[in-house]
Amino acid sequence: MIIVISNGTSRSVFNLKHLDNHTTYGCDELYKEYTPTHLVSKEGPMIWDICRDGYTKENKCYFKVFDRFPSMQYEMLQMAFPTGGKVLETQPRTNEFVMFGTGKTSVIYWIDPNEPTQKLEWWGDEENNSYTSATAAMRLACMQNPNEDIYCIGYDYYLNRTADNIILSTRNEPITEEYDTTELFRQHKRIEEEFSNKIFHVGKHLNYVEFENLLNK
Repeated sequence: MIIVISNGTSRSVFNLKHLDNHTTYGCDELYKEYTPTHLVSKEGPMIWDICRDGYTKENKCYFKVFDRFPSMQYEMLQMAFPTGGKVLETQPRTNEFVMFGTGKTSVIYWIDPNEPTQKLEWWGDEENNSYTSATAAMRLACMQNPNEDIYCIGYDYYLNRTADNIILSTRNEPITEEYDTTELFRQHKRIEEEFSNKIFHVGKHLNYVEFENLLNK
């Protein structure tokens, strides 16, 4: 089965270890509690955390931001560092690196030669730029598994489970333009129209008992 995992609190009732024998797509901080087959992330600081923790060296990751530069360009890029800024750099140096930056802090991540991480080029184009990590993971699952049924867990905004202007799947962050539910529903609809996969949300189209029974067939 193909399962996409978002970070909504609804999935706390389910033991993710039941997914070990299936193909899974997760996003952002999921890697701290479970290792999906594929991990997707959008924002630079989150991607840096994943890289810094060493997760990318042995696990398949797909990022919106992951421009690889050859080591010969390192000295040239150093000239672009903010004056008086701070530079964080991983070790050892290799043949390629990725540069992240926030304000006066620049981060250089040297890529392991065997690292399977990929940048999702389509994520940066005008039409697809708005995808969140969770909806990009859903789109990637459809792309890589044509005509397969896709089962989604933890997409709490899709289950109409919002309260006090809080979306459960965003770790109690207030709704912003990026996480506006109307836009998220547009992203879901766009994916459903683009691909022929049937997409099922556990908690809406079937409950967790039914879902676990399907996993064990």
